[in-house]
Amino acid sequence: MSYVIQSELSFDELKQYLCRVGFEQPAKIHQTLAFHHTETGTVIALTAPENENTVRSADLVTVSRRLRTLGIVEKSEILPFNAGQLPKAA
Repeated sequence: MSYVIQSELSFDELKQYLCRVGFEQPAKIHQTLAFHHTETGTVIALTAPENENTVRSADLVTVSRRLRTLGIVEKSEILPFNAGQLPKAA
């Protein structure tokens, strides 16, 4: 699998990635976006940044941990994600 190397992920790219791995489009409540993975029942809530560009490090850790521990993505895919890389869109 090839990867897009990025020094900083945008919030929009993170949203697209979550949708690619099976999360539904997020529900928005004020500044919070809730992503739901129907297959596992997992919910990930993220605060939308004001500038819609940057992703908080804490959010990346939360997403990574949930994806890994619940088996939503393979370990081989989550390792590059942890390093700030996303798989290219198919």
